[in-house]
Amino acid sequence: MIDLTLRLHRKARIWLNESAPFAFRADGTMKHTFTETERHEQKSLSIAIEVLIPKGARFAYGALGGRFVSGETGELRVSVGITSNNGAQLGNSLASLLDDVRIGLPEEYGKGVVEGVSNVHSELGGLPSGELYFEQAAYGEIGSSKSVFRELGCTITKLVSLKNIDLTEQELTQFLDASLTNV
Repeated sequence: MIDLTLRLHRKARIWLNESAPFAFRADGTMKHTFTETERHEQKSLSIAIEVLIPKGARFAYGALGGRFVSGETGELRVSVGITSNNGAQLGNSLASLLDDVRIGLPEEYGKGVVEGVSNVHSELGGLPSGELYFEQAAYGEIGSSKSVFRELGCTITKLVSLKNIDLTEQELTQFLDASLTNV
């Protein structure tokens, strides 16, 4: 895990190819397939991001993890696990002093993740071929929203789309600063 301090007092944690503490068992799955994909070299990659974004007297919070496995199908199949009830509390989150943070992903926020992937597809004109599973998430009762998860889905998809993920801490900070401007 890498702790990052972003501009404007924003904080983030990122896990690259390591397990984040907010994996959950899904009650259902939202699926979407994107065509017009690009073939990348064979790779398997997992990325999880947790963010806390102050907004004056309010704040935005969310945590999302995705696992990408490249494939030769010519399409990107996205699976977003969703939960129907409150999961276990996530005690050591960036927002644990401000919010009741729960492990899982409500359907409303899952729709935001799919929108984020779709936005990147439109922006880049294609996505890498393979499968992208979103199986890790945490949300706050107060600070989370569909827009937070849309931006997290967008950011993870952009990272998966990079040809080379070997970024320095400074490059990751700059990448997240640029990606999370709409939260």
